[in-house]
Amino acid sequence: MTEEKGPKETMEVLGLVLTLAKLVTKEVKGDGLQWSDAFKIITSPEFQVKIAEAVAGISDLPGEVRSLSARQGLGIAGYLIQGTEELLDELEAAA
Repeated sequence: MTEEKGPKETMEVLGLVLTLAKLVTKEVKGDGLQWSDAFKIITSPEFQVKIAEAVAGISDLPGEVRSLSARQGLGIAGYLIQGTEELLDELEAAA
């Protein structure tokens, strides 16, 4: 029987993606996205924490994804939907 690993690493990688999207959105809301914003984004404490978490267990990701249950997949989908809704709210507030 395959050991169920859980979505920990998957959630950390997706958390990194959502954090990056939120930081880019914040810069777009300001004076638009500039090349100099890239440095500000990648050196931000929030991004640094998320990338450290995501990279720490990245080698476990393929096995983890293969062993995800349907319920865990739905949890991941819900997490992405919530994160996307938050991004859309921020973008709409900027318009």
